[in-house]
Amino acid sequence: MGGMRRLRAIAALGASACMACSSATSAGGADAAADASPQEASAGDAGAGSEAGDADEGGGSDATRDAGGCSTLANTAPVVQEQDVAGPAPTAAGGVIADGTYFLTAARVFTGDGGAAGPTGAVYQVTLKTSAGVYEDVQSSTGSAVANGEYSGTYAVSGPELTIHLTCGAASTVAYPFGSDGKTTFTLYQALSGGSTSALTVTRQ
Repeated sequence: MGGMRRLRAIAALGASACMACSSATSAGGADAAADASPQEASAGDAGAGSEAGDADEGGGSDATRDAGGCSTLANTAPVVQEQDVAGPAPTAAGGVIADGTYFLTAARVFTGDGGAAGPTGAVYQVTLKTSAGVYEDVQSSTGSAVANGEYSGTYAVSGPELTIHLTCGAASTVAYPFGSDGKTTFTLYQALSGGSTSALTVTRQ
């Protein structure tokens, strides 16, 4: 599993993550491919995140990775094991992101037909909040799909794309294909090199 650019603001997935800064580990290899075509997953989602001004390429500084004071959230989310899934990611369908507090509930890497399957060994814990276009999250991990710390900024939805603009904890703007059920869950997707796609799903509490 090669290290990937970090996904700093869920979204993450909380994706975003902060799930909005870059992507996940996979059996696939190096950095995320920004030009892959979008695809869809279980909440109705998938594809390639695009990014401007990534402040944490290759790991970044300690101040960026372990940013504090950007969120009032307590990270009470469950610890989630990342899983490789042998098969293609579904196509991003977009949707509505309801205001509320979310926990990361699934971290998957779609490895394509005949690809790797099972735990990758990485674990993540992400809590995020969305409210009238304002985003914040707090997160920790042993993998590279999210960067440890606290992050905040704004977000906007346009069709099947969620754009997160971080202003605290890191300075970056990231656009993700995503899918939402409009009520309780949404999933952020990012294409990885080698044809895999990372998918971070969060669930409203």
